[in-house]
Amino acid sequence: MSEAELQAEKDRINKAQNQRRQDRIARMSDAEKDEFYAKVRDGNKQSIDTLRDEVYAAYGGYVCACCGVTEPSFLSIDHVYNDGAEHRREENLKTTQQLMAWLRREGFPEGFQILCMNCQWGKRTHGICPHKTEGVTTIRKE
Repeated sequence: MSEAELQAEKDRINKAQNQRRQDRIARMSDAEKDEFYAKVRDGNKQSIDTLRDEVYAAYGGYVCACCGVTEPSFLSIDHVYNDGAEHRREENLKTTQQLMAWLRREGFPEGFQILCMNCQWGKRTHGICPHKTEGVTTIRKE
């Protein structure tokens, strides 16, 4: 079977599955639809959380590689060589979830790290995180 024929068969199967799903949902009551969509959302969230855990573990865990911040909501994936926009265009990665799936699929390649958003922004603005420059002083209110 050629690649074009294989893709056509996959498309035919997907179309049939989608139609069966639409028919099943159309027969559901509002309460059944709410329950169905809640299960879908929960399953999607669980899959995304598992993927994020795998990616972060592969790149050192939930800790900023620069300053050591450990609050997960502050952390993100960083392209070490500042080539993120180019990489996302080349691979057609539109979301963080797509980037994380690509990292897993590619076997967690080098050139990525976990940074907090402050270090990411400093790196983006200055080419290097301010923590890495000499003479950095931190002013804190006491």
